[in-house]
Amino acid sequence: PLFVEEPGCRVQYDLDLFFRREHVLLARDIALHLGYESLEGYDRSPIDHLPAMIRKTGWEWHGDFFDIEIPVSLELHFQLWSDQIEGFGPDGLEEFWDRRCTREVDGLQFTALHPADALGYSCLHALRHLLRGGLRLSHVYELAWFLHHRCRDEPFWQEWDELHSGSLRRLESIVFALAHRWFRCTCPDAALRSIECLSPDIQRWIEIAGDSTIVALFQPNKDDIWLHWSLVGSQRQRIAILRRRLLPERLPGPIAAVHLSEGEQTWQIRIRRSWLYSCFVISRMAYHLLALAPTAWSAVRWFGWRIKQRKQS
Repeated sequence: PLFVEEPGCRVQYDLDLFFRREHVLLARDIALHLGYESLEGYDRSPIDHLPAMIRKTGWEWHGDFFDIEIPVSLELHFQLWSDQIEGFGPDGLEEFWDRRCTREVDGLQFTALHPADALGYSCLHALRHLLRGGLRLSHVYELAWFLHHRCRDEPFWQEWDELHSGSLRRLESIVFALAHRWFRCTCPDAALRSIECLSPDIQRWIEIAGDSTIVALFQPNKDDIWLHWSLVGSQRQRIAILRRRLLPERLPGPIAAVHLSEGEQTWQIRIRRSWLYSCFVISRMAYHLLALAPTAWSAVRWFGWRIKQRKQS
């Protein structure tokens, strides 16, 4: 509700629930008792939550993103960010839990993150997807909507500045810069000051590759690698990022008929499911292959600029 004009019109595919690590397995057991089951094929992915949990309702995809029958899945989170996987991380995320508050939407009361922390996590969520090549334009649009409509809320931005560490504000500012660049939203002064404090490497990446996610919709690329390169501190982590992004080690999870029980899957459905999965895997392989040349060219531009900067300094 903080990021859209009308929450009831927003597409909602899942509920993200955050638990302390010692409680997340208990939450999973309760979800199992409610009829949910873990979605197979995602148990080894580098994510911050348990495998998504779904109900076998018999629903199938028919091309309608706003189908009111789409079953709502659960994602049970046990952390907000993984320093180990990403190679870096902000300070202060452990304080989010203690700042939880009660909010209400359409008569429904629920426990949620403090508004400043909701903004922070939305930025981290978008940044994580950006660094893994899966950022959606809607992620950034909703943040642009927030910035635009909270632009003159000075008490909020003062609280945001006080509550969030410098390392967290730096990561938020990357996404703020993209939101401003893509959607020309009005930015509050606090956000603009934070963007101006970004390192030259990050500002250069935003300048030359800030639109790479949009371009990737039509021309495959992995320019986000060089942003990730600038955010991590060790050469070993950088090599690991290159290996993970250029040579994916895992096959995608299932994409069709996941809400059908074994008894509901006829031989026609099984054939269609296998065909769709094969086509999807081939399309992902093609994407990775087509992205190699643009990624190599972006590497030349990126390292060429860095070498030039070092010579000038």
